[in-house]
Amino acid sequence: VGDGIVSAEAVIDRMLGGRLTNRHQLGDYPGPLGSVEVVLNENPAMELPGAVVIGLGPVGELQPGGLVTAVAAGLKRLAIVQAEQPSTESAVREVRVSPLLIGAAAGGIRLADSLAALLRGARLAAAALRESHYANRVRIESLELLELYQDRAIEATHELNRLVTLPEFAEEFTAQTELRSTESGYRRLSYSEPQGWWT
Repeated sequence: VGDGIVSAEAVIDRMLGGRLTNRHQLGDYPGPLGSVEVVLNENPAMELPGAVVIGLGPVGELQPGGLVTAVAAGLKRLAIVQAEQPSTESAVREVRVSPLLIGAAAGGIRLADSLAALLRGARLAAAALRESHYANRVRIESLELLELYQDRAIEATHELNRLVTLPEFAEEFTAQTELRSTESGYRRLSYSEPQGWWT
């Protein structure tokens, strides 16, 4: 709530031709917990097919349970948008998303809680879709987690390996926990996770 478009969000905005900024300037932008905006790229051949922006509530107040709700809302909205796109194919559309580690840096949520919230949110969204009119039209296929810093990506890989062995997740999730580097990451010698919200 009341935050600007910065960091990864600003990069996505540029890749989408400023369409996030346009919505932000109109006051029609996610902020309250559970609010969602799906912006698809007008040119399907572009590298970035679109973006899902989820509202996380007031800065500094995000809790893991709220993150679960926000992720589920975002994935459901994306699945609905995808299911309702015109298509001549009868096959079930597979939704693949590449979320950031939401709230795990400046958001005050532990990395393990952020990862678990992503999995729980995906599970809630998938269950809702299975019980809906869209069950035969779309399904959530995969999450590919993105992280800018190599050390946090390594930490997330280890944590994800642990999470998918827990009874809560083992039956519904499989993890290909292979760390892949892209052209634009950063390296740090060490990182100590903050213990709480910092201003």
